[in-house]
Amino acid sequence: MQKSDDIRVYEAQRTDVPRIKELIRIENDEPGITETYLDWWYFQAPGSRPSVVIAENGQDQLVGMTTMRNFPLWHRGQVVQMAMPQKVLTAESVRGKGLFGRLYRAAEAVNAGQNVVNFLAFPNLVARPIYLAKFSYVVGQSPDIWLIPLPMGALRPRVKLHERFDRAVLAAAAGQKVENTFVKDAEYLIWRYEQNPLEKPVYKVGLYRGDTLVGYAVLATTVKRGILLACLMDMFCLPGEDMRPLVGQVKRAAASLGAYALLTLEHPQLVCFRDTWMTYTVKNRFNFIVKGQDAQWAEDLAGRRFGFTFGDLDFI
Repeated sequence: MQKSDDIRVYEAQRTDVPRIKELIRIENDEPGITETYLDWWYFQAPGSRPSVVIAENGQDQLVGMTTMRNFPLWHRGQVVQMAMPQKVLTAESVRGKGLFGRLYRAAEAVNAGQNVVNFLAFPNLVARPIYLAKFSYVVGQSPDIWLIPLPMGALRPRVKLHERFDRAVLAAAAGQKVENTFVKDAEYLIWRYEQNPLEKPVYKVGLYRGDTLVGYAVLATTVKRGILLACLMDMFCLPGEDMRPLVGQVKRAAASLGAYALLTLEHPQLVCFRDTWMTYTVKNRFNFIVKGQDAQWAEDLAGRRFGFTFGDLDFI
């Protein structure tokens, strides 16, 4: 078994994607992972670059990696860049030798070089105590999930989906600033939902007030315990548009995909989904933790309820 000190840790480049894919495929048992997805998610995203740090042994084999994605958050009336740790992985042959910590701290250093010093994270149960004990994270306010049952069988409607966003509507609707949520400009939304690889399909639903297109909902599907679910990846409308009358359109679109329920993450612009008929609120589903640049920031972040959509995360 190799010592962590015998392993080189450094920032990855796009040319490392094939080796990163193999590490994830073998050590994380993800046979469906592709180079196309990894390159798109980590190296083609607009905005500040993510931190992708890898570990290599003396035989030029990858034995570990960690990744963070950066997002602009509207916080106290200004944009603050936040880092979100996502994938942390070490090969079985080097576990227990401190490599996890070296990888994580190297990724933090990459972010610090871009003046990104505050963090929001959704670690798994194994990583959570390590983040809390070794990396100065504190427990945050876990976002709720709003679960809405959908009509089944012959009651399922048919809904027309869009291949591309209408550019005029997108330009007017993108980039809105809502406290405690990520700011998503048109370039980001095009990358996220039009340039996504085939293995990460999404469904773009036009939203209408009468005959006027006023925004979009973006859906994706996932299967949990054999049940097909629709997830609201994002929803954006023209400034000032009342979203409450649009909930039914989103529900019909989700039902048309064959889903039995619609899942929406807690978000201040989407409370109309929480308040709709038969919504069930799922609490404390995530291991949400935060880290601030100092104790005051940490206390502030830990006390806030952030608004997320499923498209902000790498779960779906």
